[in-house]
Amino acid sequence: MADSASSEMGLRDYIDILQRRKWIIIEVFTVLVAVVAVGSFLQTPIYRATAALLVETEVPTYGRYEELPLITSALQMNRSQTIETHKRLITRRPVLQAVIDDLNLPIEVGKLRKQISVATFRDTNVLEINVDDPDPFQATRIANSIADKYIKLNQEYNRESAKSASMFLEQQLSTVKRDLANAEEELERYKRATGIANLEEETSQQIEVLGKIAGELALAKANAQAAIAQSRVTLEKLSEQEQMQLQSLTEQPNPVVQGLQEELARLEAQRAGLLEEYAPQSDRVRSINAQITQLKQQLSDQMQTILSSSTKAANPVRQSLLTDAARAAAAAAAAQQRVAALGEALQRAEAKLDSVPAREKELARLVRAEKVADRVYTLLLEKYQEVRIAQAMRLSSARLVEPAVVPEEPIKPRKKLNIALAGIFGLILGIMLASLIEYLDDTIKDPEEAGDLVGSPVLGVVPRFPKEERLLLTDAPPKSRVVEAFWTVRSNLGFIAVDRPIRQILVTSATAAEGKSFVTVNLAITMAHAGKNVIIVDSDLRRPSLHSTLGIANAEGLTTVLVGERDLEDVLQPTEIEGLRVLPSGPLPPNPVELLASDRMAQLCESLAEMADFVIYDSPPAIIVSDAVTLASRMDGVVLVVEQGGASRKLVVQARDLLARAHGRIIGVVLNKMSRAGSRYYYYYYDYYYYYPSEEKE
Repeated sequence: MADSASSEMGLRDYIDILQRRKWIIIEVFTVLVAVVAVGSFLQTPIYRATAALLVETEVPTYGRYEELPLITSALQMNRSQTIETHKRLITRRPVLQAVIDDLNLPIEVGKLRKQISVATFRDTNVLEINVDDPDPFQATRIANSIADKYIKLNQEYNRESAKSASMFLEQQLSTVKRDLANAEEELERYKRATGIANLEEETSQQIEVLGKIAGELALAKANAQAAIAQSRVTLEKLSEQEQMQLQSLTEQPNPVVQGLQEELARLEAQRAGLLEEYAPQSDRVRSINAQITQLKQQLSDQMQTILSSSTKAANPVRQSLLTDAARAAAAAAAAQQRVAALGEALQRAEAKLDSVPAREKELARLVRAEKVADRVYTLLLEKYQEVRIAQAMRLSSARLVEPAVVPEEPIKPRKKLNIALAGIFGLILGIMLASLIEYLDDTIKDPEEAGDLVGSPVLGVVPRFPKEERLLLTDAPPKSRVVEAFWTVRSNLGFIAVDRPIRQILVTSATAAEGKSFVTVNLAITMAHAGKNVIIVDSDLRRPSLHSTLGIANAEGLTTVLVGERDLEDVLQPTEIEGLRVLPSGPLPPNPVELLASDRMAQLCESLAEMADFVIYDSPPAIIVSDAVTLASRMDGVVLVVEQGGASRKLVVQARDLLARAHGRIIGVVLNKMSRAGSRYYYYYYDYYYYYPSEEKE
């Protein structure tokens, strides 16, 4: 229960702080919202147009290339690019310069690049090209132009590989066509010369096997040449330094790479052996083909991993070229291993023909040469046509899936959001500033704090009123809060005087302008209304104010009595309030402290105490001058007036200590100028005494 009560009080205290400092919060909130609102409305609106591209990271297939895998590699080299590579390439100079030229934009590439952002989405191959511009139509044109130019440049980039493969196939077709014509002519001439038209069945089978292997060997050599040519083309795009770097990386011994190469050589030899008994389309040959393809991919991936971990190319285009070169080198090495394996298989097949008669053996050789040349020529011609078709298609790794449309609303400034955020941050900043000011504010805020600091009970809380120094209870409504406040102070004084009578009361404060004279006058009026005989003494001989407040003359008063010029009864002035008389300060003396500390002042105090039920002395602030401290020891009690938010805690403590050292008895504290906003005590004190009025008041 104690913890919950403490928590509740802490929350109430914080609410009090917010109420007290509400104008700071309101001002900070208003200023920040106003500044952001004006800035948002004055800011040039920016529109965003978005075009979407679908990019390929997997290599697409055009036709069947099982017989010429290296031709496939030549066609598709450089096309397997990562999403990040596409993202970087879109904002490179070639694309942006093409856009500037196409739209005739009066800006530079660097400035245009600042208007562009490329967004990616996880687990997708979609890229969004975002273009920001004050003109929504211009933003749309730029976004669509970027997408179009990137697709075209990507097509041209990929077309280079297809062109290289096409040139290679043209050269090979010319050579193979000539070889085929020569083989057919030589075979026909030999048949006419020898009269042998057909081979024996066993010899024919051996020739068939030999033809298969020879055909495979011819294709393997063609693929090896294509791989070497492709590797050379790729290397030419690299700088000399990059070529040396690539060479050093690929030639370094690597256990993983060596193991993969040895396994690849073993599978190629096994495949070559199977061709001696099975057709290339058989299940066993296809199975081992799949293993070889998988192993080649592993070798290519391993080379790419080595390259990526050893190079840090800032330009994604150069990194892509290095990767392509490494793949081409790996493909060329794999093709040469196939050539070596098929060469050994061909030697074994030729050795089996040694037992065939010479004339039939020569015929077998000619038949084999003619079949091999015919098969190779047919295959190359078919692939040449497919490559030409692929080249004409201008293969691209990107395509437009959603063109940019003219945006209707600007993306910034987002006026409503900006104002809402400004309101939130303004409120937070205002609360923080209010809390900081509250933390730095060393003044007293509530009655509990005042009572604990002074070490005396709080007699009452007086509300803040405009020009309150001139407000008297005679001018206030009977049920007003100020009337209730002073009835509370008077009642609490009565409780304190139960054990020890209090007739002479000194009213002072720590500093000036805390309202001590206001409290003095109204406390006296309250006591007079209660039927008491009260005398107010204006003992502030430096800046007296009671005569102005009560509207009486100040030509004679306390000082004239103390110097012996007049008797006390002659200078006491009655007021309009029955039972209330006033002893004004009189002319200001040059030595106030000496007068107040004199024996005549002590005698005067005794005389005043015999003439009234209560004598209330209004004195200067206790810290500023020593007048109050001088009088404190002669009083029955001292009432310390503390202004809420006025004097600091340090000054109040100093006033308390000064009065204590002078043997002044502080009987209570009056918290003056309590604000409505900022304290629950304001309502607590006055609501309580409104519902429970004292009998003396009625």
